[in-house]
Order: sequence, then C-alpha cells, then structure tokens
Amino acid sequence: VYQGLSAEEASALARQDCQIFTGRIPFRGVEEVRYLIPRPGHLEISLYDLSGRKVETLFSGRTNKISGKVSINSSGHPSGYYFLAIELDGKILKTAKVLFLR
Repeated sequence: VYQGLSAEEASALARQDCQIFTGRIPFRGVEEVRYLIPRPGHLEISLYDLSGRKVETLFSGRTNKISGKVSINSSGHPSGYYFLAIELDGKILKTAKVLFLR
C-alpha cells in the first residue's frame, strides 16, 4: 500500500503518526534525517538548543509529500545536545534529542 516506505514508516503512517528517523548518533559533520508526517501542509523542521532557543531552521515551506529528508551540518554548532522539532501547520508534532560531537 505504501510504496517506497519501510515497514516502520508504513506503520507510523497508518497510525497517522509523525516520525523522525536519524542515522548515526552522535552526529558528526553532515547527517541526513528522514521524517514522516501524517499529511501534506506547511512544514517547518528546526533545531533548538537545550535552553529552547531556535538555532537553525532546516526547512520551512509548503510540502505535498508525507515523507522526506533534510541534512543537518553539525560542524556549525558547538558539541552538545539539541532538539530537532517537526512542526506541521503551526503545531509541533514531534521532537527528537540529538547529540553533536566535533
């Protein structure tokens, strides 16, 4: 039914869930993050430090896709923990904690 999606992604989509799929943790250099959202809309993917300050917007705009990927370049940020947030139509759907190491 959901062509091109893994079993985990298809299951999340069937539940109308939002998912963030990261590769290596900790991040070093440029890493790819895949996401799955329940429906198309205005999508914003942002990176926040532990104090809650937005340090980078990775993507902001209208999307007609329910899955995609963004790249994060951790070399522009100090080592430490950050939060990755997915917002759809003004509502934060999911956050994930990520670790950047130099």
